[in-house]
Amino acid sequence: MNNNGYIALTSVILISALTITIVLAVSWRGYVGQGNVQESYYKEISASAAKACANTAILRLSENPLYAGNETINIGQDSCTILPIEDIIEIPPKKAIKATSTVLEAVTNLYVVIENITLSLVSWEEVESF
Repeated sequence: MNNNGYIALTSVILISALTITIVLAVSWRGYVGQGNVQESYYKEISASAAKACANTAILRLSENPLYAGNETINIGQDSCTILPIEDIIEIPPKKAIKATSTVLEAVTNLYVVIENITLSLVSWEEVESF
């Protein structure tokens, strides 16, 4: 009895199954990777908008030392919010600026501390929440 045809058929089936598995794994990885790229893109937009709000707050404080924040700024299709500016009682006195932006599910919260008189930057950090 000749088993050459059986061995060839079994080999073709196994090689085909392995090839399909590899193709599906690579395709799935590309699909999941695309989601990560979109999340990174939205996070980048959110971070840029929050930075714009923080810088706007510093600019407005330079124009008016009594600027209190608490406003939303539209930037194209996106927006950011400057929360109420807080006085930090220290020597020298400081101000805390909280700026936030959300693009889809990507959120950026910036906590910025500047010196009250010189407006020198003391700290600038992204925080999880306020």
